[in-house]
Amino acid sequence: MPRDRFRPTVDDLDGRLVPAVTGMPPGLMPGFLAPTVTQNGLHGSGAGAFASHRGLPDLGTSYELSGAANVTKLGMVTVHGSLHSLGNIQSGQAGGTITFVNQFGSLTIQLTGPTQGSFAPLPYHFTYDVLSGTGSYQHVRGSGMIDVRLYPGPTAMTGAFRLFIQ
Repeated sequence: MPRDRFRPTVDDLDGRLVPAVTGMPPGLMPGFLAPTVTQNGLHGSGAGAFASHRGLPDLGTSYELSGAANVTKLGMVTVHGSLHSLGNIQSGQAGGTITFVNQFGSLTIQLTGPTQGSFAPLPYHFTYDVLSGTGSYQHVRGSGMIDVRLYPGPTAMTGAFRLFIQ
């Protein structure tokens, strides 16, 4: 029995324009589209848990943060950070770092609080500057405002946190 052979043909486009690609769009990587971040482009919110550590009373209190956030242009990220309140110092600024991580890379920001007196509680409002990035975020630069609110749990040493990036 004879077999029919498939013979492809080319249809006339009747004067239509053919789409063309002139280059790879920024952020396009094999298998997925990676987001890009511009200066001053971070906005979002997140939540998680904190644990505080108070060593010597003169050194203030350290807070370790762990949670998740939804940050514009980064998407869903895990949050890891540490903050430090003032101890026995005439005046200074609380601060710390927060790192956002997802499948595209990581972005670390440096937080700086307002000037406060000795043994002041951790402030809510901080300014931030981008310290470093990896992967798709390695060239990100920028600064802005971030609020970090701590909500103590059953013990004063642990609890929940919320953050709001503006």
